[in-house]
Amino acid sequence: MQSEPLSGHLQGKQHGTKSEYEIMTDTTTITLPSGRVAVLRKAKVRDLIQAHRVVGFSGEPMEIAMGLVAQVAMIDGKPIIFEDVMELSAEDGLILHAAVLEEQQRGNFREAPGSNN
Repeated sequence: MQSEPLSGHLQGKQHGTKSEYEIMTDTTTITLPSGRVAVLRKAKVRDLIQAHRVVGFSGEPMEIAMGLVAQVAMIDGKPIIFEDVMELSAEDGLILHAAVLEEQQRGNFREAPGSNN
């Protein structure tokens, strides 16, 4: 019997008794200003493409970033959708926005040799 790879389980669907977010080691946990707890997994290209689809291929960078948040985050142990992100407080939304963009920049843009950072 062949088992399905983990990458086939997206958006926190159950894999055994633990969600993908719980068994993946490449996640970031953030306590939001509201006290809610968000777990973000590292985004993949498929998440970015889906974020563009969710926002109707909008050219608005903030909207696309929030669409990406919806693809990679769970809040209080539950998967979220774009509409959930749009209903977050501005403080929570900005923290998640920054976390997703920081992760993407860190993964895509390596520190330049000789950088003082």
